[in-house]
Amino acid sequence: MDDQPTRRRIRWDRDAVDGGLTSIQILLIWVTAEGNYAQWVATMMDGEERENVCLEIQAFLRIQGHIEREPRAPTPAKVLHVRS
Repeated sequence: MDDQPTRRRIRWDRDAVDGGLTSIQILLIWVTAEGNYAQWVATMMDGEERENVCLEIQAFLRIQGHIEREPRAPTPAKVLHVRS
C-alpha cells in the first residue's frame, strides 16, 4: 500500500493565488514572450530538450507564485491548448 498522500488535481484555469493570474494565463505569457514558442516548436522531436523547456516553464510558474506542476505532463498539452 502506498503511504504517500494523494495529490488533488487543480485545474490550470482555477488556480489563481490571492486573486492573481491562473497557471494557464501565466503559461500564455511565457508562450507569447519573444522566442519561447519557437524554442518550444524546435524541441518537438527531442524528448530531453522538450523536458528542459517544460522545466523552464515549471520554473516560470514557480517564480510567479504558483503551485508545483509536473515538468512533463500536462504542460505540453497546455502549450498546444494556448496556441489554438
